[in-house]
Amino acid sequence: MNRDGQQICTRQYPPGLFNVVVADFAVPTKAGTYRLVYDEDATGPANAFPISTHNTTAWTFRSSAPPGATTEPVPLLALDYALPLDTANHPTGTAATFTVRQPHGVAVQRITSLAVWASVDNGRKWTSLPVSRAGSDRFTAQLPQPVAGQNVSLRVDAAAAGGSAIDQTIIDAYHVPN
Repeated sequence: MNRDGQQICTRQYPPGLFNVVVADFAVPTKAGTYRLVYDEDATGPANAFPISTHNTTAWTFRSSAPPGATTEPVPLLALDYALPLDTANHPTGTAATFTVRQPHGVAVQRITSLAVWASVDNGRKWTSLPVSRAGSDRFTAQLPQPVAGQNVSLRVDAAAAGGSAIDQTIIDAYHVPN
């Protein structure tokens, strides 16, 4: 985690199949803009699945000490993906829907933007996709029509008026069967 661009703490967790990580970071009381990054590399022999091989999520948020001796949740954004895939993992040709979620117990922020990129070469080259607003926290984007046997990677960035943001990259988000 960093505050105003300065690293203030780091944690590493052992790799493993289905490794569930629960991290508890105490956010210092000093006011600032914080950035928390979670990076998961699921490549290698322990990965039993050909999808979601490398995921990175970075959250940006503003925080300061709550009044008194209380604690309160930080305003981290989350993304829900509704990808246009049928039950056999084939693209259906419809638009993907992305919903930006906010935690309970924090002031709701107006979602100001969402951008989506796709890659069919494991993130070496990204193509920006047109995005349409479908509600206050929902957006749609038409995903590329990959050829059979290709993997599609996704990168999504969302921002809110209160200073919160999320940048998420999923390498091999889905695979188009042969």
